[in-house]
Amino acid sequence: MAAPIPDDWKPANGPTSGPSKRKKWKKGEVPTEADIPWWLIKTRFDLAREHLRISIMRMTEDQMFTVIGFGSRADYLDGCDGMVKATSSNVKKVLKALDDIEIGKPMIDRPDGTLWGDTNLFEGLQLAYGATKKGTVDDGAYVDPDAMEEGADTILVLSDGNPSMDSFGIEDVDYGDGKALADSETDKEGERTMKMNYLGPYTYWPFLLEEVKRLNMFREAQIQVISVGDGDREALRRLAAIGLGKLTELGKH
Repeated sequence: MAAPIPDDWKPANGPTSGPSKRKKWKKGEVPTEADIPWWLIKTRFDLAREHLRISIMRMTEDQMFTVIGFGSRADYLDGCDGMVKATSSNVKKVLKALDDIEIGKPMIDRPDGTLWGDTNLFEGLQLAYGATKKGTVDDGAYVDPDAMEEGADTILVLSDGNPSMDSFGIEDVDYGDGKALADSETDKEGERTMKMNYLGPYTYWPFLLEEVKRLNMFREAQIQVISVGDGDREALRRLAAIGLGKLTELGKH
C-alpha cells in the first residue's frame, strides 16, 4: 500500500494540481469517482483511501457500516467498533480516522515504508463477518443469529497484495522444508536459523478461499474486491466470486 502509484494510473485528462485540502461537501451532495483529488494522491494507499471515502460518503443515514484495517493484525478504525449507523457524526469520525493514517518509515526490505505491517486478510475477513451493532461475535459468526441479522450484507475488500500472515503462525525448529523468508510480505529469501517462524494455513490462497466459502455459506454476503497492487489476480477474482461480486483493479483504464 505504501508504494507510489505509477503515472499511468492517473487519468490522462485529470487535474494535476488543486487546493491543499479536499472539497467540503454540502448536505445532499454526493461525491463520485470523478471527484477524486488526484493532486493529493501519491501512494496506492492514498488512492484506496479516496475510493473508500467516496463509498462511505455515499451511504444514507439508515444504512450501517464498519471499516476494518488489516496488517499484521486486524482491528476496527476509530469511530466504528462494530456496525454503526452512517450518521453524519459517525461518518465524520471514520473519515478523520482514515485521514489520520500515516505510512511508517522506510526499512531496508520495504523502502517505500510500511502500513500496519503484513497482510492478515484472514483476520480482517473474520472480523468483517463477526461485526454487529452490539460489537463483535468472536466464535461461530457464520451461524450466529446476531451476526446473521445485524452483520454486513456486503463486504468490500481493499488490498494491494497476497495474504502474508494469519492468526496461526508458530515458532518451531527448522525442519528444512520450503524456503526461508526474511520478509513474508515481500517474499524476500533469508538465511535459515535454528528457530523458524512458520506461516499459518490461511496465508495460502486455496485454504483462505475455502474458509471464506464456509463463512459465507449461510450469510450470502456480497463480496466486492478492489485491488491496488500486485496480488494474485485469479485468487482475488475467486474471492469476489464467492460473494457473487467482481474484482476491480485500480489503475487499469
